[in-house]
Amino acid sequence: MNSAFRRDERGNIAMMFGLLLGIMLLGAGGGIDFWRRANTTVAIQEALDAAALAAARNIEKSAAERMAIAQQMFAANLASSSIDVAATPVFEIDDHGVVATVVYNMPTSILKAVNMPDLPIGLMSEAVSPGLGEAEFVFVLDYSSSMDGKYDEMRDAAIDLVDIISEDGTNTSLKFGFVPFAREVYATLDGAYVIGGTPGVSWSNCTRDRRHNYNITDDTPIAGVIDSKWGRTDGDDVIDPDEYDTCGQYPSNSLEIADLDTHAAAINKLNAMTPHEGTNIAVGVEFGYHVLSPNPPWTTAKPYEDAKKFMLILSDGRHNKDGFGPGNSDNEAQARKNMQDNCDAMKARGVKIITVAYDLDDDEGKAELESCATSSQYYLEGDEYDIAEQFQNLGGALLAEVAYLTR
Repeated sequence: MNSAFRRDERGNIAMMFGLLLGIMLLGAGGGIDFWRRANTTVAIQEALDAAALAAARNIEKSAAERMAIAQQMFAANLASSSIDVAATPVFEIDDHGVVATVVYNMPTSILKAVNMPDLPIGLMSEAVSPGLGEAEFVFVLDYSSSMDGKYDEMRDAAIDLVDIISEDGTNTSLKFGFVPFAREVYATLDGAYVIGGTPGVSWSNCTRDRRHNYNITDDTPIAGVIDSKWGRTDGDDVIDPDEYDTCGQYPSNSLEIADLDTHAAAINKLNAMTPHEGTNIAVGVEFGYHVLSPNPPWTTAKPYEDAKKFMLILSDGRHNKDGFGPGNSDNEAQARKNMQDNCDAMKARGVKIITVAYDLDDDEGKAELESCATSSQYYLEGDEYDIAEQFQNLGGALLAEVAYLTR
């Protein structure tokens, strides 16, 4: 009798072990199904986002054409993901943008054994069409004398770029500003912002940077604080006329800072500018920061959080002018540091910075421009022979930035 009992006990243990093993295997298999669901969700979402953006960017096409673009983009991206999914997206398309949704029941492999034949996936993507998001672009362009003989190609490429990202001016929500630089920049400012100027009276002339550290901020000049204002001075804080002895050529060459304006104004500005002398990239970047800033002296720009902001910096040489540092130090190395500090400050505020080494044969100069860019993706190298192609490719990337995902 004891022997029979022991045999029964062994049978019970075997049955319990078999049951537990089944549960463990089912749990492991269920984990595989949930892992498949997570991967499938990522693949569908990426395909859905790409499709919504593609349809949103092609606002000039008919609704039927945009629908076809969205469907083709979704199918192509899903196929490239190596996830076998028979999901059917639904697109709602109008002039404002695209809403894309997918509801998909992913068949299970293991969980169907416990009456779970599928796992539901529900996803959505929404993209705003170009023209509905505000965007501001400032071009900080080298017009030093070394650009003679090759600025024509740069100008034509820049015009094409403006046409591409504004869709030939049809996207009126985009504004363009220009800071052409040579040895200095030439600006028209209220006298309140210039050393020795008269508030309410315009001052038009060349200038370099402000004193440190005002020259690495977008702060408005402060009444009574000379260091916060522009205009190079002599030892008695009087504007030094020797600093401006060649400034007459700046307006003659149309090398004046232009505030944010329309597509047409941008084209006119690009067609008018011609080179002068010197390579003061740092002061160009400094003033570009101010044109993109909502703070005076320029006030056309929107607050940073209300518009996408971009700066394109192009130079064919390394910076070679002095800039102010701590303790009124004034040298080239400090100016280069100021340029980087301004770039870092803008990037921290969400400004996308594109830099272009244009026919530049200087490794240190290239490195400085690349460091200033938002990322390596936004750093370009080119010359008069390929700048048009470079800017066309850039235009496509920037157009994608203007049409953007909202969720």
